[in-house]
Amino acid sequence: TLQIQLNGIGHPIVTDSKTLEELQDNIQNAVSLYTEGEDLASLGLTHKPSLLMNIEIPTLDYFA
Repeated sequence: TLQIQLNGIGHPIVTDSKTLEELQDNIQNAVSLYTEGEDLASLGLTHKPSLLMNIEIPTLDYFA
């Protein structure tokens, strides 16, 4: 089973999914939960932040 993992760089944002389409929704949810009720400036973020993420896709699935 394909399992794609995403980790925020510099921020504790972590999510995973089985498809890239599902990952997009999961990223939005994870970022919303992380920033909900927070002062974005205190997190080092602007009103519309750009976050650097690391995505890990298992090597075997490239050749399927």
